[in-house]
Amino acid sequence: MIPGFAIGIALFIPWLIGSVSLSFLFPREELTVPAKISLSFILGTGILTIVMLSWNMLGGSFAGQGLHLFLLGLIFIGIIRSVSKKRSGQGQQGAVNEDLVRKELSRPSPYEIYWEFLDIIIILFVVFQCVYIFWRAFHIPVYGFDPLKINTLNAKVFFFNKNIVLPQDILYRGYPLHVSLLQTWMVLNLGYWSDQIVKVFIPFYLLSYIVIHYEFVNYFLNSRRALWSVGLLFTSNLFALHASLGYMDFTLMVYNCVTLMMIFLWYAEKETRFLVLAGVFAGISTFTKREGMAYLLVYGALFVGLLFSDKSLSGRRMKTALNFIFPCLGISLLFPLFKFMRQGMSVGVVYELGRQNLARIPFIFSKLIQELFWSGNWNVIWSLLVFSSFFSFRSKIHPFFKWFCLCMTLFFVILFLLFLCTNAYIWIEQRDTTLSRLILHFFPLAVLALIFMARPQQDSAGPQQELL
Repeated sequence: MIPGFAIGIALFIPWLIGSVSLSFLFPREELTVPAKISLSFILGTGILTIVMLSWNMLGGSFAGQGLHLFLLGLIFIGIIRSVSKKRSGQGQQGAVNEDLVRKELSRPSPYEIYWEFLDIIIILFVVFQCVYIFWRAFHIPVYGFDPLKINTLNAKVFFFNKNIVLPQDILYRGYPLHVSLLQTWMVLNLGYWSDQIVKVFIPFYLLSYIVIHYEFVNYFLNSRRALWSVGLLFTSNLFALHASLGYMDFTLMVYNCVTLMMIFLWYAEKETRFLVLAGVFAGISTFTKREGMAYLLVYGALFVGLLFSDKSLSGRRMKTALNFIFPCLGISLLFPLFKFMRQGMSVGVVYELGRQNLARIPFIFSKLIQELFWSGNWNVIWSLLVFSSFFSFRSKIHPFFKWFCLCMTLFFVILFLLFLCTNAYIWIEQRDTTLSRLILHFFPLAVLALIFMARPQQDSAGPQQELL
């Protein structure tokens, strides 16, 4: 098959799966077109790998066209049911929390031309970064120990065996398979192995994320702040680098941050479909990398905090919570069940509890401070966030700012306890890249906190009509 056509098919089918799945939650045109396209891609790729795992669990192989025909059958059934649901008029939009979703009042400014010039510079900067990232992704083969040892080696074994074969090494047997199965899917469509093309999903995750990030900020604030927030993301060297590599960290960052965004949208819109979507993305994050299981604690804490902060949900909190819990746990338990069936249990982190662990605390703190404020991975984002917090006015802070800070605090607590209480301490003691990759998982929250720190003036026109 022609490589370009094969890549197009490999990208289009999961996008179509996501688009059809998304239409069940949003039967009307509530989402903007860019948001729908982007959400469909990251949702569809997650569903694709879950279907591939389930297909293999039930005895199916990757040989022939069986998997493709099965997927096309599911898509066809989904389209028919989606059309019938849309005709029934289900999915009416609920009440909007106007205190959270109000656009900034536009006022003429003598300096507007300078702001527009800055906007153009940011757009050119973002476009240049995206073009460079796509060039790297398509022209540079997979490199790095983890991508080669875990993801790409798995994908190569799956491709040539036409079956999911777990590694013999117990240290690597338990790694989630989302990225490995995506790479397998790509070369299955290509028809031959390619160390370059195998990882081209990653830059499309980048495009999807920056669109969702932009639309999220634009919905709650305005388009200029949304553009600036995207520009701030690309000031991070590590963010731009990992968008072209085959590591699992960037993909986990996408699912991690989009899960949190969906929870915030549920809180603002009081729409359970955002909560269902958040549960699905939370489950997929556990299938992306091991840390995803620990991050369920953050999602749960944020959800419970928002749930009990809203008095209007009193009396139906349990019913509301089930919309998040069911899809999350259903997906999260699938891979452990697969490993149990294949006798593929592995050795993960080992607890090392003892008084002697207290000696680790100064080193852990020093590594965190060095990474956040002195490394070249994040530019000045973390420093700017800390510095700006001292000069922000409480009356102008957007309500979401405190929740972003809470989430980041919980992520740092998880990392701190991981290094303090387990053998993962050796990862930061002997390696320079581990901590930075873990912080990447929630780095966009720092950008969101910066952008949401100063609350805009409210426009009496109220919220915009389209979600995201």
